Amino acid sequence: MTTPSDSDQPRTRSEAKSVLAASVPAATEPRPALPTPVVVSFWILIVSAALRFFFAVVTAVNWTALINDVLQHLPAHTSPAQVRSDMHNILIAEIVLDVVFGALYVVLAFMIRAGRNWARLSVTAVVVVFGVFDILNGPDVVTLISVLIELVAVGLLYLQRSKDFFAAVKAATPSRFRR
Repeated sequence: MTTPSDSDQPRTRSEAKSVLAASVPAATEPRPALPTPVVVSFWILIVSAALRFFFAVVTAVNWTALINDVLQHLPAHTSPAQVRSDMHNILIAEIVLDVVFGALYVVLAFMIRAGRNWARLSVTAVVVVFGVFDILNGPDVVTLISVLIELVAVGLLYLQRSKDFFAAVKAATPSRFRR
């Protein structure tokens, strides 16, 4: 094995900084400014996440009232124990889904604001899947309005100004795979 000679090592701190700066690839363009549709979509997703958390809290607070309401209209050949068990499972699933999707909306909103195209595609899929789930779960006015608002947030991400922003961020970001 050979050891590096003293002449190969930087002697001063400024030499070390210049060697380090030469080894790190610089971005070719400055980061583009956020267009208005992306900013509006970001805030819609944050508010939508807050709504999801609010719905989870309301469900948890009204737990016994929801179960008692179903028990008053007991289907034929069903015991109250079965209804309670099923309602507990449904309410737990509803709370977990609201919290998980609310957290996912927050993470994806910040990634969208950073210009990550994969986050734009992911939030599209999440909003469509969760919107279909919400509508099939028994739509009411609040559900339909929240799904519509989330679809508006997604639609804003596909306007031309938004597409140009995501393309510019991609062009300005050095790839880890291209040299």
